[in-house]
Amino acid sequence: MKSRVPTVTIALLGVFGALALGVLLAPHPAATATSGEAGDLQCLIEPQRVVRLGSAVEGLLDSVNVDRGARVKKGDVVATLESGAEKTSLDLARERARLRGQLAEAQARVDFSQRDLARYEKLRAQDIVAERLYDEAKTNLKRSSADLEAAHESLTLAKLEVDHSEALLERRRVRAPIDGVVTRRLLQPGEYVNNKEILEIAQLDPLRVEVLVPAALYGQIHVGTEAMVTPEDLGTKPQAALVTVVDPLIDAASSTFGVRLELPNVARSLPAGLRCRLRFLTGVAQAGAPAAQAP
Repeated sequence: MKSRVPTVTIALLGVFGALALGVLLAPHPAATATSGEAGDLQCLIEPQRVVRLGSAVEGLLDSVNVDRGARVKKGDVVATLESGAEKTSLDLARERARLRGQLAEAQARVDFSQRDLARYEKLRAQDIVAERLYDEAKTNLKRSSADLEAAHESLTLAKLEVDHSEALLERRRVRAPIDGVVTRRLLQPGEYVNNKEILEIAQLDPLRVEVLVPAALYGQIHVGTEAMVTPEDLGTKPQAALVTVVDPLIDAASSTFGVRLELPNVARSLPAGLRCRLRFLTGVAQAGAPAAQAP
């Protein structure tokens, strides 16, 4: 009986050869779309900014005025620290700044000294007053003028104390630095704030779109290049976005470079955290790339 080994060997070599040829002829993954239409790039929609709020000073947390999901505007007071001593100091400073008695008394002495000196000057012109009395009148006017200047300086210092006390009180208020939505509430009233975060706020208008682009397209995409972004899982229409950042470095492992776009979201109809598909416009050659990873 003839051996069948050569036949089996030839058959296996034929299978492996076909597989090798298929691998060689298969398109490179960086030149094909990974999802959606051919030429689309996978992307990720993120908040424009995420801010974790703390306090400029240590102290007992008195109140937190917002909760998760609340919308805030830049400058809103979202939390306060206990500030009884600061409020009392501010009240005292304001009372000092309102006091006008010392200033009025000094002004009255200046007015009297001016009239007194004018009388002595007339008598001196007639040579019927001693020179010593005339010198005393001039000296009294200088003294009363100096007292008036000191009263004005005291009033100025009192106003500065008001500003200082207001600044100390303001440091115990936590204000929102951006327009956005509260995503996390990390502390409750009564807890001690000591290098701890109180709230987290995300800016959702505009949104930020992150995408990894094949290195073959480097030089074709610039700041201001327009793209159409289609959020996944929501069934919404494609929306226009503009490139704001093009990374100057190419990742050798994936042969891609990062691009960031700005996506308007005035009505806040789009949530952050969505995956999306992206197609560049203005004649950029389209090619697929791996999905963008959050930085």
